[in-house]
Amino acid sequence: MLTNKEYILYKISAGLSVVTVCMAFSTYVTRQSSQQIIKEISRIESTIHSKKRTLTMLSSEWYHLNNPYNLHRINKKSLKLHSLHPKQTTHIS
Repeated sequence: MLTNKEYILYKISAGLSVVTVCMAFSTYVTRQSSQQIIKEISRIESTIHSKKRTLTMLSSEWYHLNNPYNLHRINKKSLKLHSLHPKQTTHIS
């Protein structure tokens, strides 16, 4: 038979064991959640990097296409538009 002191120590020990198991479970859940967040951040950073590369390429292409020399060359090759002469313009009042 347990004495009163032994019984109290047994209850405290059992309570601390339950608290330890709860803390271990909480730590596990927090770690899993953190790993998921880290994976998501990594995926988002990868997407951002890809979008930045695409933006750089598109900006370069836009600059190239809007270069006056290239516009003139494309016009001569494809559109065959002629330059405006001063007599072709008028003033609108």
